[in-house]
Amino acid sequence: MIYVVIKNLPHLLKTNNPLKLIEDALVNAKPKLVFLNEEKAGHYIESELNFLNHELRQGTSYGLVVLNTDKDTFTAIKSKPKQLMEAVNGLVVKGKRIDAQMIEADQHEKQQLVEMNYPGMKPHDMLLTEPYPCSLLKMPRELWFLGFIDYALFYHYLENWVAYNAREPRSVLDLFNTQANICNSIFLAQNPEPLSLEHVRELQASLSSSLFSAETKSKSGELRDGYNSFPINRDAINVKGAVELLKRIKNDNDENGFMIGEVKHFEIVHQYCKQLSFMAGDCYFKRKNPVPFQEYSTIVTGVKAAALQETIKKVTQLHPHVSADAVEHIIDSFLKENKFDEQFLNRDKYTSWGLIDTLSVYIGQLAGKAQLIPTKDEMAFALAVARQKATINHATLKNKTDEELQTIAEQLVTSVKDNSVSLLTPDPVSAEKKAKIAINQYNLDVSKTKTPDEVILCIVTLVHELEILHVFHDVNCRTNYFLLNEELIKHGLKPTILYNPNRLDGYSVEDLVEQVKQGMHRYDYVKANAGELVKINDSFLANNKSSQSYYEKISSQLNDVLMKLTHQYQESIGTLGKIISNTATTAPGMFSSSVNTAMIDEIKKLFNQFSKDQNLLQFISALNQMSKSEMHLVMGKEFVEELSRLTVFSHMNCDFHQSMFIEKADKNFTIQ
Repeated sequence: MIYVVIKNLPHLLKTNNPLKLIEDALVNAKPKLVFLNEEKAGHYIESELNFLNHELRQGTSYGLVVLNTDKDTFTAIKSKPKQLMEAVNGLVVKGKRIDAQMIEADQHEKQQLVEMNYPGMKPHDMLLTEPYPCSLLKMPRELWFLGFIDYALFYHYLENWVAYNAREPRSVLDLFNTQANICNSIFLAQNPEPLSLEHVRELQASLSSSLFSAETKSKSGELRDGYNSFPINRDAINVKGAVELLKRIKNDNDENGFMIGEVKHFEIVHQYCKQLSFMAGDCYFKRKNPVPFQEYSTIVTGVKAAALQETIKKVTQLHPHVSADAVEHIIDSFLKENKFDEQFLNRDKYTSWGLIDTLSVYIGQLAGKAQLIPTKDEMAFALAVARQKATINHATLKNKTDEELQTIAEQLVTSVKDNSVSLLTPDPVSAEKKAKIAINQYNLDVSKTKTPDEVILCIVTLVHELEILHVFHDVNCRTNYFLLNEELIKHGLKPTILYNPNRLDGYSVEDLVEQVKQGMHRYDYVKANAGELVKINDSFLANNKSSQSYYEKISSQLNDVLMKLTHQYQESIGTLGKIISNTATTAPGMFSSSVNTAMIDEIKKLFNQFSKDQNLLQFISALNQMSKSEMHLVMGKEFVEELSRLTVFSHMNCDFHQSMFIEKADKNFTIQ
């Protein structure tokens, strides 16, 4: 048995083809990375991490690939992929062993469903039996983050909120605060209004507050103003979902609508910055002595022009279909956006020394940034090229039969494993229009629902549509995931903890409905198995007191809101309980006393049962079936009004509960 250290192994597991990337890493593994036991391999990893500062350490990860072989045989089979991968016994990531057969996403998800004993969800199991704030407070605070991120990250990739937050600093704070806002919106709204695009924008603004905080003009809550796209990941699409997408593209028959193709980052600005930085640095070393501003200006202007021509040459050689004019336009926009002339060709700012060197360093830093994040014009150009070269669009699908669409869908899902494929979204004007139509249709449809299944179908249909439309610049998936749970809670249904929320775009609506039901069961599972899951989470934190302290801080607003709402709920229950206990079984002056006595006894019986099981849904559903006029006479005006307030506040779905009760009674009824 040998243990091979692989840098960033946790990241490789999340890619479209983890087995191939693990194979490549093993082939390229140097002898110093191969160990005979796990302990020595662990010491090596720790020594490597010790060289890094705190920030780099948080962004760097290692793992072990365990092989059933020895060092010599490992070296010999590196050139034989089949034998090499057959020797892989498993992985060790963050101290946890992962069997080789569980590397693929579909396998570890199946394992998780087995572990939580998912039997399918019956309608009555989908309903909340107490207000959501009370329900969430029964889950340890340390685990609340599981309701906001991919459960797969925690279960299989062995990450918690810390890794999520490291990728996008302060993003987890936005998750918690948004959920606090949602709770206030649901449970304190005096006159709830139908869902609107404006509300969805408010959600996105809250969730993206930190992401866009450094920008001069924040995109939080702003609809996109150009075309957009998002990658189709292997674990976020299935054949049925692909067929639905293809049929949508065909039926829309819109040249400005959905397409599927490759979005290529041409790195035009990156190439230019590299050239400019190098040339400026070269000039600096050749002319270390100060020069007059006019001479300096001539040098910098010449370097700018030379770097432009060199960039045009390199880009057009690599990509013949890219024109010199397009390259020049993108670079010109970049220079204007970064106020290049104002910074480096301004006589008032010229200090006679160091500016050429400063220019070289500054542009060199921009080169690194531009390689990761294309500029707005660069991205717009990449999307325009992608749409021009898209292999799947309304024209290519126009005459395809359903059988042919099925074949194309199967090929698409297979190709995603080894190719970069993206869904290209409609133009911004039609995307906004389609989003409003979808929301209006949702409001109409959901008002007519009679079962939890119908509500889930309505919600999933909406969030799937909003997700593929991608109406925002970023944070679309998070927005739609939060919207999904907000609407579930509004309708008295349990929230869902999705294994992979990114499937909201590439899975079929039917399969997404099932994913939501699995997530509802997962919500119950997390609450029921909280002790074990808290231990796992603690092991990820490894007694990191600063992380634990930060978590308390970022979750404090949500905690305060939940406590406030729960207190309000308990006061309402206390009011009802006091009235019930003070109501005599017989009341002087009341007529039809036998009926009144029966009602009082029944209400007391129901309240005693509620006191034991805390099933508010059952309690108020039973009360709401009683005659309100009779209840007013027997229990008094205050009781009826408090019950009405509690029913509205709690968002218990008494209608669904009662209809299930009647249906069950009908099924059990037989004619003698």
